[in-house]
Amino acid sequence: MPSMRPQSLFAPRGLLALFVLLSWPTIEGISLSKEQDAEFERELMTINKPAVKTIKTKHGDIYDCVNIHEQPALDNPLLKNHKVQMTPSSALLENLRSSSSNKSSSIANPAKIGLEIECPKGTVVIQRTSKEDLIRAKYHFRRHLLDDSNPESGYGYDFAGIYLKPDANKKYYGVGATITIYQPVASSQQISAAIIRLESGGPGYGGYVETGWMVNPDLYNDNRARLFTKWSQVNNGRVSGCYNTYCPGFVVQSSSIPLNAYFANISKVNGIQYEYRFSIKQDSSTGNIWAFINNGNVALGYWPKELFTNLGNGADTVFWGGMVYSNLPNSPPMGSGLFKNGNYGNTCYMRQMSVRTVPGAPFVTADDALVLYKNSRCFDAAGYENVGSWGYRFLFGGEGRDNDHCRYG
Repeated sequence: MPSMRPQSLFAPRGLLALFVLLSWPTIEGISLSKEQDAEFERELMTINKPAVKTIKTKHGDIYDCVNIHEQPALDNPLLKNHKVQMTPSSALLENLRSSSSNKSSSIANPAKIGLEIECPKGTVVIQRTSKEDLIRAKYHFRRHLLDDSNPESGYGYDFAGIYLKPDANKKYYGVGATITIYQPVASSQQISAAIIRLESGGPGYGGYVETGWMVNPDLYNDNRARLFTKWSQVNNGRVSGCYNTYCPGFVVQSSSIPLNAYFANISKVNGIQYEYRFSIKQDSSTGNIWAFINNGNVALGYWPKELFTNLGNGADTVFWGGMVYSNLPNSPPMGSGLFKNGNYGNTCYMRQMSVRTVPGAPFVTADDALVLYKNSRCFDAAGYENVGSWGYRFLFGGEGRDNDHCRYG
């Protein structure tokens, strides 16, 4: 499998020159030139579309209800002639029903997420973006792409989970899992997340889409576990992509669950384990790649096929597991912050893991012969097994420590 470290998919470190930040207004240590500041102002006008209605949560999040046909995704030049797909195709909807029919009843403690007030019909909910939000999102997206995981310094990315060994005779058109929701503590310049990912291509032309939950203080300006989506594509060394709707690309469909929504219920070690189901599925009728939550009952939206070079024809591999990032000498916790193999009461887990290997077909379990573990430093994944209604499951996580105790094996 191509390395799960994002820098393997993208242009070399020289690309950082495209985002060198000079001296002008400073936001959390990020400085801008006059020209860059003006460009952010222009982008902000594109991202924040006229709102039919505005909703503010008790935690200070502001969301706009935007006409579905006027949302920022459609400003991407690649989507100039794109027609919004209003719903998944009938074939995909039928597939969703058959794939989730035996899953919803087995989630004993579903986590709560979403707004108390729904946007009006014909509109979708999109986070109101400030200039500070946009600067942070762009800066950290690019910085994370370029940071390597260095066994000597302890900086960069670490993954712990399961991936499928690429096979020239196999393509993947979907991935899903039910994931426990935890809220590990991360500092500024750190991320801790649980993700599912579809990935295709290699250095210089690779692309991926992913979703799950994430704690990212620099992106969200808090330490809450929040829903997220992310996409990236490389063309001739040029990187496109972003989190959520911080750039034109992801077409939002939900009127009540914003892409940065926080989870109201958090699992406790040796306490109640709250879960949520995430899935990514390519629509065989259109080629668009949809993100679903809640057993496929809620469509967050989709990544149009026009955004990708290879992913529109199926993914080479999939990944389920935990991901942490640190630009500091220490790493944040992953999952629950513990890893105790066999203990599903105190270690973060994924279950009901499934993939789609044939366009338009129902989800199936992965080919055991292609299943491999991804472990790094003090983060582990283990216990992959098939257990009744839980389906295939595994545990992942770790406490995250300073460099003296947290090295690659």
